[in-house]
Amino acid sequence: MPRILSLSSASPVVLLAACAVLAGCNPAPNSADTSASSSNSVALAMPLTSGPATPTAPAPAASALPPAPPVRIIHVTQPRDNYAYIERADAMSDAFGDAPPDYGYDYGSTRLWAWHGHDNSVRLVEPIGGGNRYYYYQPGATYPYLIRDADYTYGYDDGQLVVIYDSEGRPLPPPEFDRYSDRAGRELARAQAVYAASLNSQRQQVVAANWAARRAQMDAARAQWQAEQNQDADWRAYHDEHQAEQAAYWQGEQAHRQQEAQAFNGWQQQGYQGAPPPAIGQNRGAAIVTTALVAAAAGAMIQHNADQHKMHEQQEELQAQQQAQGNQQQQQQAAQQAQLHAQQAGAAQQQAQFHEQQAATAQQQAQLHEHEVAAAQQQHNQQQAQFHELQAAAAQHQHANEQGQMHQQQAALAQQQHAQQAAQMHQQQAALAQQQHEHQAQLHQQQVQAAAAHQHQAPPHAPQPAPNHPAPQANAKHPDDKDPHHHHDHDHPNG
Repeated sequence: MPRILSLSSASPVVLLAACAVLAGCNPAPNSADTSASSSNSVALAMPLTSGPATPTAPAPAASALPPAPPVRIIHVTQPRDNYAYIERADAMSDAFGDAPPDYGYDYGSTRLWAWHGHDNSVRLVEPIGGGNRYYYYQPGATYPYLIRDADYTYGYDDGQLVVIYDSEGRPLPPPEFDRYSDRAGRELARAQAVYAASLNSQRQQVVAANWAARRAQMDAARAQWQAEQNQDADWRAYHDEHQAEQAAYWQGEQAHRQQEAQAFNGWQQQGYQGAPPPAIGQNRGAAIVTTALVAAAAGAMIQHNADQHKMHEQQEELQAQQQAQGNQQQQQQAAQQAQLHAQQAGAAQQQAQFHEQQAATAQQQAQLHEHEVAAAQQQHNQQQAQFHELQAAAAQHQHANEQGQMHQQQAALAQQQHAQQAAQMHQQQAALAQQQHEHQAQLHQQQVQAAAAHQHQAPPHAPQPAPNHPAPQANAKHPDDKDPHHHHDHDHPNG
């Protein structure tokens, strides 16, 4: 279980009493040691230096940092405590405000800046692509409790990853932590290395022009956190709960840093003419030593309180584990019962579904039978209709054939009768003509015989016409002329 960051609630009197206890338990330092301690405290802060801005080499991005073991992941018991880490760093940044760095130092090709708080807490800043990377350390700690880069922010507890924030300060869901454990491990290793370098490397004065160029960028980063805090109800609630405590803790630091920021602004407005304003550590003198003692005493009390808190947490964790085991057993029993009820309900549901399926199948079969009957009836009706149509067509065809045959027979009979009548008429005409011919022939023969007889009886001179007989007319027909259309009844052989 992670320890939640908190500030000591002890009053200054209690802290001074703790200093006296510490002084009684430890031999008093000699004057030389006191002087050395004061000199080291004063040397923490260095005044800025004028001159042109120097190029800045960015530090490697998180993915380009050397490989490191993946960081161990733990979680807070209360989700609201996720904001303790970013809230602590935000309060520290607000206290430092626009004050310039205490000093700079090199780690590899990168120049880092350092701010030391009155409680010996530390903030280190190095440039990276797209912004800065910030490291926040509690008093005397070599591990940071928070690292912020251009994309994400990581909260740590004694080197263990507790929380990850996005670029605007919103906590990510714990299931996503594994995706970033390698990156968080690389940046944690970098934080340890740059902190060790801040203790061992030669400290450099910060060029005023460089600070002026990057100050707006750092102000924007603080403003971004402030905006997200205003929009995040959970963070705002945590901030409101601890704001008074944080403000009281950082009040002195904030006052000194505001003086430094105002002094820098004045020097900048003068074009960096004259001596740079003194660093805050140069004006504290013995106050820094006293503050360091108070901080040490506070640190001891905080550590004691932390140990006590840790012991209580372990006891609470043990009780919580036991209770969790009991709850787990109850949950398992409840889950088994629920599973049994679910199985029974599932079986009942399956049986109901089976009956529904049977009913649906029976209904489908009935519908199918109805369809089959309807289809058979329709097919029968169609066949009957087709049969009647075929019968009607056959009868009509037969009637047409019979009519045709009858007309043919009638035509043939009429033709036969006509032929017979014509033949009979021709025969009759021929017979009549034959009779007339024979009659005329007989008449002609009779006339010839009569003429011959008469000629035989007459004298040789020409005969004279009888007085009582008129002379034959020129247009009178000769007895030998035949008129087939003139019949003489007396000439007929049967007349």
